Amino acid sequence: MKKNILVILVCTLMMVVTSFGVVGENVDMYQQNEPADDPPEKLLEVPIPFQTWEFDPGNNALRDIIFFNPEDENASVYLQRSYILLPKAISLDNLTWEKMPPDEEWTYVDNMTFELGAGNETSFVIENMIPWVNNAAIVRYWVAWADDPIRIESRFLNEVTIDWELEGIKDWWSNFDVHNSWDGKINNFELELYGDIDTTDIKGHYDPPGDPLKNDEGIWYGGWGAPPVISDKGDFVEVMWFNESHKGIPYCESVHLGIYIDIDAHITYARGHLTYTKSRDISRNNIFNTLFLRFFENNPNIFPLLQLILKGLGLY
Repeated sequence: MKKNILVILVCTLMMVVTSFGVVGENVDMYQQNEPADDPPEKLLEVPIPFQTWEFDPGNNALRDIIFFNPEDENASVYLQRSYILLPKAISLDNLTWEKMPPDEEWTYVDNMTFELGAGNETSFVIENMIPWVNNAAIVRYWVAWADDPIRIESRFLNEVTIDWELEGIKDWWSNFDVHNSWDGKINNFELELYGDIDTTDIKGHYDPPGDPLKNDEGIWYGGWGAPPVISDKGDFVEVMWFNESHKGIPYCESVHLGIYIDIDAHITYARGHLTYTKSRDISRNNIFNTLFLRFFENNPNIFPLLQLILKGLGLY
């Protein structure tokens, strides 16, 4: 009888712990916390040819500028650009490759891939934009290291909206996929933004409703690792997506990320890294330990009460 009561108590406690982080507060397994005590280990650099914009209201022209400055000064990438003009912007949370207009509606800037070396930039101009009709523009491009041109390491969807009344750029966001080419799993991604930029210049991030889900192509959508932790590192602003939702992204899968950037930020270049933090590798073997610890840390009075109940039953 006592054994049955003990089993009931343990099962009840497990139900309570897995349902509540603190009394009356639901636990969200996708909730983002502050960085763990152990710093993330940088595993592999991801090529990040980042993009900025210039608008010329006198000629109704929009200049797209892509700059590349990786850690290896001898590295280069291949990329291919195309763009589309839209009457209405696609929101940050819907700026995914799955939801883009069909390929035949895009204008290709490059008929073939071209090579962009370290420390260089490339640009093109979208001319003769129609006021009040072309209210948004998206530039997309695929990126591969030049020494491994078959493998796409990252791909970008960059969008701006135009305020024709004020004759300037209104909004700017950048969404991108990052491929795990590391020989193992990763559970974080770090983006470094250099230039005249502050942490407050990151005004939002990609995180649609619902939990992160992987599509048939092995790409994690839905706000993996969101919200990111944004930090001032002195030389750069770091945007770090810490994943706590599952065991991590295995080799050859990708994650879709995105940020909303203040139009007054002046970014000169960007770098990205696949990273791994051991303490954030939550698996089925330690998930209940993590929840139990979190529960008792936030509810210290529960343990003495449990002791009294067990003593009354002669089990403690």
